[in-house]
Amino acid sequence: MTSMFKLENSTAICPTHQVNMVVIVGNTICPQCATEAVQKSKINEANAQSEQWISTRTKQAFFPRRHAECTLKSYSVKTPGQQVALEACVNFSKDLETGLNKNLMLVGSTGTGKTHLVCGTGRYLLRSKKSVRYITSAEIAEKIMGSWNRKDQTEQSVIDELASYDLLIVDEVGLHDSSASADGKAKSMNDMKREAVHKLLYKRYDDMKSTILVSNFDAPALKKWMGDRLWSRFHDNGSRLVECIWADARTGGAA
Repeated sequence: MTSMFKLENSTAICPTHQVNMVVIVGNTICPQCATEAVQKSKINEANAQSEQWISTRTKQAFFPRRHAECTLKSYSVKTPGQQVALEACVNFSKDLETGLNKNLMLVGSTGTGKTHLVCGTGRYLLRSKKSVRYITSAEIAEKIMGSWNRKDQTEQSVIDELASYDLLIVDEVGLHDSSASADGKAKSMNDMKREAVHKLLYKRYDDMKSTILVSNFDAPALKKWMGDRLWSRFHDNGSRLVECIWADARTGGAA
């Protein structure tokens, strides 16, 4: 096929590449500069598409507004325990980034920066093109149990949707289902909530998906909430639990 445009050699030399330039449609250009411009354009387009993907996925991750901009780099380390927690999140992120699926559990009192750390982990993994979803334990129970009275949704469809993410961050584990009333009705409802969340966690374990659990429980209380079988599974494949037991930053401690 004959080219639409006739190329003519020019005696001009490209100052950047030190090669003869060519004349095309009256314009004198350097072939190497033109090639680099096309390559740069493709890179810019790919970067723009990547940023759009990340922006869309960040919105779909539903990070809490207060922690939406948190990163692992912005987490302030002032105690040895905080350094341990940060390193655990960094290592977890790098493992998942390379396809090594583990679980992570952060436990401890309020105001220790647990949600900051896990949202920072999520944002890091979004940049590695991993799908991430933040949700509370109570919201999971509400979604699953709410499907029981809906015609457009089933319990399994809710579980499958939440099991599909590369990383699921479950915050406030046990916060809304640990009380019991004298007549036992609240306890029965709480048991149903816990069972609903457990179904999802078992599904993610079976599908070899990574999950982060965040709780104000201490380790023994979280183990009791999970039960021996689920507790054992969540420690599989080098997964770990980190205790965040330093002072509450909101009331003047270091976090």
